[in-house]
Amino acid sequence: MTLTNPASLLSDPCIPIVVEMGCGGKYEFSIYKKVLQAFSTKEFPYFVGKIIMPPSVTTSAMEDLVNWIYVTCRTSELTQIPMQDSFIGKVSLYRAAVTLGIGHAENALWDQLKSEIQDMAFEAEHLEAVYCAFEPND
Repeated sequence: MTLTNPASLLSDPCIPIVVEMGCGGKYEFSIYKKVLQAFSTKEFPYFVGKIIMPPSVTTSAMEDLVNWIYVTCRTSELTQIPMQDSFIGKVSLYRAAVTLGIGHAENALWDQLKSEIQDMAFEAEHLEAVYCAFEPND
């Protein structure tokens, strides 16, 4: 991904990204539409009112991804994707990247997940996290 003048992407309008939390609570992040268009491989219609993340995406994963995007815009450098501490956190971060179509993050996280899967004692909770994070057609 090459960004010419990424700081120019930091202007109105914003699009809300909603992360649903337990007990019916919601947390809302905002991202500039121009930023999302520059980073995403997906075509989000200009009229999208908001993006609702799948339940497997946590607020901490979404916060890490949005912060990484903004740091990249401010510094004009693709820094390392922040990794969640746990395997389940990494799955959540990967799902957020897939949902938004952030290809650079998807690739880095997928490589990390593959590496961890090969080296870890895979337990039921890990399988459940992967299963719950994706739709059958993903």
